Amino acid sequence: MGKFLLVVFACALSMGCSSGGGDSYVAPPTCEELACPETSSCVVKEGTRVCECIQGYTGVACNECAEGYGEKNGVCLDRGSCAYDDFCGAGGHECVDLSNGIRDCQCPRGFADEGDACICYGSLEDGKCYVGRPCFEVNPCGGRGGCIDDGEMTTCGCEEDYTGPRCDECPADRVFRDGRCYLIEQDGEAICSDGRFDSSIEACDDGNTNPADGVTDFCSANCTEHVWPEGGWPGFAPGKTATQNTRVLVELNESTAPYLVVDSGTELRVKVVGEHDFDYRQKDQDLNIGVFDSLGRNIGQTLCLHMPSREDYGYSHTESVRGELVFTAPAETGTYYVRWSHGLAIRPCQLQMSNWGPEFNLFIIYVR
Repeated sequence: MGKFLLVVFACALSMGCSSGGGDSYVAPPTCEELACPETSSCVVKEGTRVCECIQGYTGVACNECAEGYGEKNGVCLDRGSCAYDDFCGAGGHECVDLSNGIRDCQCPRGFADEGDACICYGSLEDGKCYVGRPCFEVNPCGGRGGCIDDGEMTTCGCEEDYTGPRCDECPADRVFRDGRCYLIEQDGEAICSDGRFDSSIEACDDGNTNPADGVTDFCSANCTEHVWPEGGWPGFAPGKTATQNTRVLVELNESTAPYLVVDSGTELRVKVVGEHDFDYRQKDQDLNIGVFDSLGRNIGQTLCLHMPSREDYGYSHTESVRGELVFTAPAETGTYYVRWSHGLAIRPCQLQMSNWGPEFNLFIIYVR
């Protein structure tokens, strides 16, 4: 009697005894031996193996689309999903399924939604739009190193023989000219003028090393190296004064001389004329002029000139702006840089100026 009760209890737990009530054990059913259609999955219910249709399918063989679903390319899809009906068209919008079951057409990150199309006002790289990202827009490393842009800071991994934040500095036996490091000429008369060696068009004048006049060629007495009050050569100016669509003309204290030595507290005036070529796709632009220290930090002196696209002008036009940045030479002795940049203006002059690096130097100032 005890053995029979034990067997009955075991059968109740396993749901798998012989039909004759004997003590032979029969394993409960599993899904391993049941082949269900790929539109269903096997489950065991009340000791029976059954094929349950996955979401979107119905019917005895799970080969019909459930209510609210439709067939597309042999698959049952939610009729309200982007996968079933991408209604965004060919303007570059992406269909997005929102959490509330509503579909929406959105432009990919970086692109501006212009209604019928998604437009990139920055630079395209592998199908992605980058706005305000120097690595993709202006190549701040000048082709002398790899540009690394994490979205917050731009750095350069310099090639051999180049160094500095923007790979524009050279070893002591070389000089930076026209974007590359060249050996300083040892034979004949070496040339130095305005921070550049060029024996084909210039001759060393008086070897002026005294910047007391405020404007100097910064040549050593033997015209073989640059001299800067702070020591190492601070870089070159002017750098780029034009990009694909934007140009600037500047003067510092009524002079275009790119290097200046002044006393702390001296009033400095940077006059600017800027131009931007607009076409029908482009939106407003901001032109920025700013003053940076040797670490690349903006010292708080910035001029923003807004250039509206003026869509009513038609297919294309050139917009010109003028302005003046007036500031006082900082109290702290050191080297300072006047640089420029430009970019898409979502709202006039609302975005902080980007530091595009030495390639966009306009003037280099030593404050003594």
